[in-house]
Amino acid sequence: MKILLLSHGMFARELVNSCMFIVQNAIEIEAICLDEEGIDKFSKKLNSYLNKNKDSSILFFCDLKHGSPYNQLLINLLTNEVKDYRIISGMNLPMLLQAITMREVTKDLNEIAIKVNEAGIEGVCLDEQEE
Repeated sequence: MKILLLSHGMFARELVNSCMFIVQNAIEIEAICLDEEGIDKFSKKLNSYLNKNKDSSILFFCDLKHGSPYNQLLINLLTNEVKDYRIISGMNLPMLLQAITMREVTKDLNEIAIKVNEAGIEGVCLDEQEE
């Protein structure tokens, strides 16, 4: 299973960098960032990635549901026949680490996506305030 992160700005790339700091041997994780080069360049990079990996299972992470990177992914998926994929929005580091761990346990993309979503929810918490 391949992992692709999509975001506004450099968030996706920096999330991959943080992940690599923790898990040095993480492979098949890439990022495409919507930056000052604009939406057309972003879409071309995304289209190229999809063409290259259309026979793979891909777990997509997007920073924001219905944001421009997410919308471009949906548009590009219409013209690229990707074998098997799931899209998760609202990405964070616990989710990405869970995805890396889970793909060592199972090849079932749906099972991985469910566990990743749970890790994302559990990874965001408000600590109790001491009085």
